[in-house]
Amino acid sequence: MIIWIIKKIHGTVYVVPFAAPNLTANNEKLLNGQNLNTVADEVGTPSNDIVTYAASRNSSFVGDFHSTAPGAVPGHDTIMCSKYPTYDSYLFAIQMTKFLNEGIEVHEVAGVDYEGAIEDVLNMKGTPSITGLSTSPHGDISSGSVETSFNQMLALLKSNGNI
Repeated sequence: MIIWIIKKIHGTVYVVPFAAPNLTANNEKLLNGQNLNTVADEVGTPSNDIVTYAASRNSSFVGDFHSTAPGAVPGHDTIMCSKYPTYDSYLFAIQMTKFLNEGIEVHEVAGVDYEGAIEDVLNMKGTPSITGLSTSPHGDISSGSVETSFNQMLALLKSNGNI
């Protein structure tokens, strides 16, 4: 069950509901054989379009929210971040955990473990970014996963003072 919370938003929040709506509608993960979670550094991909848009708006932070399958890496609800080169990624993630019942996955250097991820590409460009993951099998929506993702989004907005 989704509980709607009405809050005044301070600042501007851009929402991209789906990087590739046709893929989402067809329950597919790959675009032209490419995993969109690994190509944010490749011009012309929907993931890179998000990076470019965020940079063009001088975004103060970015959250990339999607699912992870049980048994995959990381395979559980978590907030992913890195410490270098954008330490604020780590600080946002720490702050977010104060609002959530989940931990964080900290990577020392952006772009090493998850090369081409939106979070990593933006952190390497100096825009603090996190990835929020909720657990759900590929092709299914697990009970509570939508609420987990929504709460992660709220936690990021709270940690930055937007709500």
